[in-house]
Amino acid sequence: MSDPLIFSQSPTVTFATNTFLRVPVILQQDASPLIEVVQTKQAGFTTKFHIYHPDGTDLAVVVGSRLILRPDGQKAGLKMHHPAGKTVCELDGQTLFEIRRTEAAALSTAAELYTPTGVLIRAAAGIPLAAFQSGQQLLLNLPGMTIISCTFTHGAVGVVITMEPTARAGPSPVESQQAKADLQRMLRNAGQPEAADFLDHGSFGLNRFEDLDIGIHLRTPGASI
Repeated sequence: MSDPLIFSQSPTVTFATNTFLRVPVILQQDASPLIEVVQTKQAGFTTKFHIYHPDGTDLAVVVGSRLILRPDGQKAGLKMHHPAGKTVCELDGQTLFEIRRTEAAALSTAAELYTPTGVLIRAAAGIPLAAFQSGQQLLLNLPGMTIISCTFTHGAVGVVITMEPTARAGPSPVESQQAKADLQRMLRNAGQPEAADFLDHGSFGLNRFEDLDIGIHLRTPGASI
């Protein structure tokens, strides 16, 4: 039986309201990829999810529809389901991710994945990305800034979340303004002045970004465990 998540070309991935085309790493925390698009031995492309326990234990990877357990994942209770049009991965009855193939070369995914540092990354259909640690929602850079329904093409990484050890609840107003200025300068240098100007309105929306090393870089306070 052929894997429905094998694509003849790199698929367009919709994740946390944003769309990624020819972006090999969709979601990453620090240096640890969580969701990737990889090339297969069958000369096609598919998704690769990295599954961690809430305590940071490496449990498994899921390549396409295939579950590959790590030694610590043998007794973890991971299960794959394949309802009509979907691929679903569960841990102890909780859905970790759900993939739906929407077109010949497109898919959408919703996920609740733990990172190696115990942060829960949540992305549901139509809802911006959220992160939680010890039950508390973490602030994602920049305060008041939302990035929704944008398209990122030909980049290296779609979304990177960086954990920055700090006792403060979030960046100061001066740091926030500096971060925004740095991002605007990067966008203008990449030939995208309209997107840079749009930051002054407090959000991204329906913009297209090309050839950025990192599409969305979110920094949040919190020490690694």
